[in-house]
Amino acid sequence: MIGNGRTGGITASARSQGEQLLIEDFILLRSLVRERTLISLPLSSKKQVEFRLRKKLGENSLKDFQRYLDLLRSGEETEEYYQLIDAVTIKETRFFRNEKQFVVLETEVLPELLQATERSTLRIWSAACSTGEEAYSIAMVVDRFLATPAARGMTVEILASDLNREVVHRAVQGLYPKPQVMKDVPRDFLRYFQEVSEGWMQVEEGLRRRVTFFTHNLRHPAIPVREADIIFCRNVLIYFEPEARRQVLQRLHKALRPGGKLFLGDGETLGTIDRDRLFEPIIGKVLYYQASAGDVAGSG
Repeated sequence: MIGNGRTGGITASARSQGEQLLIEDFILLRSLVRERTLISLPLSSKKQVEFRLRKKLGENSLKDFQRYLDLLRSGEETEEYYQLIDAVTIKETRFFRNEKQFVVLETEVLPELLQATERSTLRIWSAACSTGEEAYSIAMVVDRFLATPAARGMTVEILASDLNREVVHRAVQGLYPKPQVMKDVPRDFLRYFQEVSEGWMQVEEGLRRRVTFFTHNLRHPAIPVREADIIFCRNVLIYFEPEARRQVLQRLHKALRPGGKLFLGDGETLGTIDRDRLFEPIIGKVLYYQASAGDVAGSG
C-alpha cells in the first residue's frame, strides 16, 4: 500500500537500514577480502565499497549486506566471489604508465640482460596486469627491441596475470576505447593498433600472440612463473599490509633469476619491507630493483 511507509511488509526506514553496509559488516567484508587476496581495504573506503556492492543485493534478491556476506562465505571459487573482487579492486591502469620505466627497459635493462646471458630466450612477467595495458606496453617495447641487429636470434616470453578473471578476459581481447589509445600510446607505437569499430581499437593479432595471460592470486604460495628475467609488479604492494608485502616479495624473488629486475610503481619503494635483503636498488633514470643471489628460509 502506498502511504503507509511499508514495502512488501518491511518499513521504508527498516528497508533503508537493511541496505546499509554497517561498519561491522564492512569489517567482516574487509577481513574476507584480505584473507583471499591479501588486499587491505582502508576503513575510509567503506562508502565507495558500499556504493559498488549495493547493486549486488538486487542482483541476488538479498535484503541486506549480511545475507550477501553469507553468500560470499559459501565458497571462494564462486562467480559471486570473482564479482566481489572485480568490484573492490582498483583497476587504474593505462598504456605506458610511468613512461620512463619503459624507456629504461628498452635502452638499459634489455641490452644489459642480452649481454649477460648466453640464453636465447628472456622471460618477463607482468604480475598484476589488470586489463592488459601494461603487458601490451611491454610487448611493444620488446618487439621494437627485437628488431635491432643486436637482438638478432633472441626471443622474449611475456607472461601476464591478474587475480580478476574478468579483467584477464578483457586483456586477452586487447580491445580499448580509441580516445584512450590515442591519448596514452606514443605515436611510434600506434602501428600496433587497428580500428575495429567506431570508437574502439584493438591490439594487432601478432602482438596479442606475444603475451600469455592467465589468472593468478599473489596470495597463493604456488609460484606460476620461474626463472623470470624481469617482473613488473607496479602499484600492488601499496594495497597490502606489511607482512603480506613481505610474503609477496619473497615469492617474486623466487620467481626471478639471480640478477633479475623488479619494477615497482612510481613512488613505491621496498624500504623496510625487504628486511631479508632479497633485492638491491638500482638508482638511475628510474628506481628499480635487482634480485640478489641469496634466498630466504621459509619463504613461500
